Amino acid sequence: MRCFRLTVALVLTILSSGCSWITVTRPPPRPVDSTPPVQCTTTPAAPIADTAAGLIAIPAGALTVAVGADSFIGRNELTILAGIGIVASGVASLVSAGSGYAWTGECRELQRQQMGCLSGVEESCAALRIEPPPLPSTPGVNR
Repeated sequence: MRCFRLTVALVLTILSSGCSWITVTRPPPRPVDSTPPVQCTTTPAAPIADTAAGLIAIPAGALTVAVGADSFIGRNELTILAGIGIVASGVASLVSAGSGYAWTGECRELQRQQMGCLSGVEESCAALRIEPPPLPSTPGVNR
């Protein structure tokens, strides 16, 4: 029964990691026209979910490893491996959250600049025509 619970926990944790990579629509590359409005994700719901999953999974995985390695209870390699998998999933969730926060923030900024440009603010129009400063790269994620 214990092995079943650990397997279910591991599967649920892995399935919850990377929401931002899957659900966030990235903003288009610049230069961008002032109309039509850019179609990208502005709400940080997915990055928030990724953050919560990561902050829950990492300590839960570490605790699972500790329980599996406890010689008093009896060393259990399956439990240790499950714990390592849960920690890895938590780390992936946090990296995905960082990407999601960057993408949704950039989308909101592009939409703000588009509105400014349509209102006649030349600085906003100019900002839409130039490349933004490069974001830190995320391993395994192509922009």
